[in-house]
Amino acid sequence: ADTAARYLADTSGVGNRAWAVFDRLVEKGGSTSPSEYADFGFESNQAMRPHLRALEEANMLESAIDETDSRRKTIGITSRGWIVNYARSSDERI
Repeated sequence: ADTAARYLADTSGVGNRAWAVFDRLVEKGGSTSPSEYADFGFESNQAMRPHLRALEEANMLESAIDETDSRRKTIGITSRGWIVNYARSSDERI
């Protein structure tokens, strides 16, 4: 619980829209591709990028290039991101 609280405190640079992206990603099971931007309420991949970048800078997301198709990118929640999600859901129950 202490680690979760500390990780959550480290997310001060994450804005409300980035949190909405993160929450939607949690709902989707933790991974997506940039081409699914409409699922997150954006009109383009470029519009979603700053929010993904903020989450990556907070070490809650990571991007990986598909090994079989170098044009395809996958975005996933990191273990730290899942811990932050736990901390946020615990805060809501209190």
